[in-house]
Parts: sequence; structure tokens; C-alpha cells
Amino acid sequence: MDWTHAGAFGRIKAYETEFLSREYIEGLIGRSLSEITQLLSGTIYKEDIEMFYSLYKNPEMLEIAVNRRLAVRNSIALFAVPPSISTFLKTYFLKWDVENIKAVMASKILGYSIHQTETLLLSFRDIPVGVFGGLLSPDDYKVMIGLGSVEAIVEYLARFPIGTFLMQYLDTYRKSRDTSDLFWAMDLYLSGKTMESLKFYTGREEIVRRYFKMDIDEKNIMLILKAVDLNVSWERIDHHIIPGGFLDPAEIENLFRSGSVNEIVNRLKSLYDLEEALSVYLESGLLYNFEISMKKKRYSLINSMRAMAASLPSLFSFVLRSEIERENLRSVIAAASNGLKENRLRELLTVEVLE
Repeated sequence: MDWTHAGAFGRIKAYETEFLSREYIEGLIGRSLSEITQLLSGTIYKEDIEMFYSLYKNPEMLEIAVNRRLAVRNSIALFAVPPSISTFLKTYFLKWDVENIKAVMASKILGYSIHQTETLLLSFRDIPVGVFGGLLSPDDYKVMIGLGSVEAIVEYLARFPIGTFLMQYLDTYRKSRDTSDLFWAMDLYLSGKTMESLKFYTGREEIVRRYFKMDIDEKNIMLILKAVDLNVSWERIDHHIIPGGFLDPAEIENLFRSGSVNEIVNRLKSLYDLEEALSVYLESGLLYNFEISMKKKRYSLINSMRAMAASLPSLFSFVLRSEIERENLRSVIAAASNGLKENRLRELLTVEVLE
């Protein structure tokens, strides 16, 4: 055991009892929004729901409450860890700044109102969205929400490192009016900074590095699957490949040039079992099951992280479990809002890693 993490590990373990069980989340499937609200009010989410109950209507109220609980748990993790790994967590939590910036940009394209945009942000009302990464404050988001265009948002962000990075792609956006280049640039920035911040403290951090490398591979694989499915040329997507995964850019290109989704799946057999997802694709044309399959394999690392007592991996597993619970609850809420079939919802959930 690494005793420099012992105190932090003990504090985090106490909060792990608050996670919802597999049975509880599965029990929400098929419920109405009012029933989900009532059931979650009997859990740790009671405080979050009461805070927003009079301010928003469902499904926005539940979505914001779930976001707030994630933010609270991230705050617990950040302030529980020893200084030696706080830099890594702060860098990792920049992902929520990235998610929120993307949400604000998307709202400009879709013509959303200020109120609609606020509900998209991670814990806009209660915990400052940028407190974890230290980049953006609630006031920064208020300013960006009030700006009139994506270009203005990028120019405003130029005062921060991520904005300086984005400025390199502003001319490309002006020509194409396609935000995908800007979204990719933010993912590239975040990926590089996170891997850079992941230092080896005790020698057990390799599993966390593996987790991020798998995440990069997933993004690249999904990119080429979509491109092949839509018959998009390599020249249109090659600059969107993110380096740093187990598959280098040359291997990604070779996969793409295999010419079909079937052949890509066949060539990936040593890394991923995507046969079931392929069957769904051949029947429905849906690619999303490929992402679900790869994500579940990445999430399977969490149980190994949890077993590494008093270490960065065990602390990081708490953060990941918090994210997965949010992801599952958002899927349940979205299904109740849009009438998604129960069997389809069960495919989307990753509750098995929460036990």
C-alpha cells in the first residue's frame, strides 16, 4: 500500500456507498419522469433535486440534478487527493470545460436561447463549472452564452491555453462553418494535456494510461467506421486522427483502406470483439453499438483500478464510477422523455461496472 494515499483513499471509500446499485438503476427503466424523480429523491440525489425542483421542469430538472451530483463528487475527489496527483485530476477535469464549451458552441449553431443553453452545462447553477480545471468561471460561461457567434466564443477563449490552441483552427472554421474541426481540436488538446500530466508515482499508474490510450483508439475507430459507412474519403478525415493510442495513425489509415465495416471489424479482432455490434449494424445500419462495445471493454478496467488500494488508480476509479452513474441516469431520463424502447435502453447502459 502507498501510505501517502491512505487518508485520501479512506475518505473516498466512505463516499462509494452512495453509488446506486445495478438493481436500482435497472429499476428505473420504463418509469415515467415523475416516478424517476420520486425514486431518486429517496437517494443521495434528494439534495440535488430539491435544489432545482422549483427552477426547472422535467426532463431538464433531472438532468441538471444529475450533473450537480457528478460535480459534487468530482469536488470530493479533487480535494481528497494528495498534492502529488492533484495536477493530474485538475487536468482530467478540463474535460468538463471542453464539454461545456462544445455545448455553448452547439447552442449558437442551433439558435438556442440563453435559458436552453444554461440547462446543457454541467452544474451551471450550483458548483462553478470551471472550478475543477481552474480555467473557466461561471462568469466566463455567462459571457460566452451571451456572445453572438462561434467565432466570438473562440476569440473570447483566446485568453486561456485551450483558446490559444483553438485559434489555430479558427480560419478553417470560417471557411467551412463546420464546428467539427473545433471540437476535434479541443479533444486533441485535452488528450495531450491529460497524458502529459499522468506521471508515474508508484509504478501502478500504467492501467490509467492504458485507459486513456483505449479511449483514443475508440475515437479514431469510430471516426473511420463512420467515414467508411458514409463513403467519406481519407483526405476528409485524416487530420482528425488523434495520436497517442495503441493504434498509430498509419494503422488507423490501413484499417480505413480495408474498404468496409466488416473488414475493419475483422482486423480489430485482436483488440476488440465487435461481432455482436456488427450484427446489429448489418441489420439496422446503426454504428453506435460499436462504441458501446469498446466503451464497455474500457470500463472493465475500473474493477482492476479499484483493487489497487490507496493509489492513483483506485482514486481515479471513483471519478470514473461517478461519470458512469451520470451517463446511465442520463440515458434513463432521455429514454423516459423520448419513449425509447426498454431493450434499446438496456443496450446503452453500463451498470455492470457499478457493483
